Amino acid sequence: MEERHFPCDACGLCCRKIGDVPGFEAFDSGDGTCMYLGMDNQCTIYKTRPLQCRINEGYEVFFSSFMSWEEYVLKNISVCETLKCEVSEGAG
Repeated sequence: MEERHFPCDACGLCCRKIGDVPGFEAFDSGDGTCMYLGMDNQCTIYKTRPLQCRINEGYEVFFSSFMSWEEYVLKNISVCETLKCEVSEGAG
């Protein structure tokens, strides 16, 4: 499998909004945040994180049969931007 780059800025918002995401219930600390998100927005179980959290491997297993890598990245960037907008609107 070729290594692909996903443009993550490590803001941690995706890990703070897992409460309603199917398949992540076991990781919810009770407030919608992943229990493995560190204070520095880094994953404390990065080397053993679940497949859903592994951008490249997750794409290959779950999405590669029906969308291109480029489409996958654009969809994920769109989700990132939506989360950032929600947070900035809530702060204002």
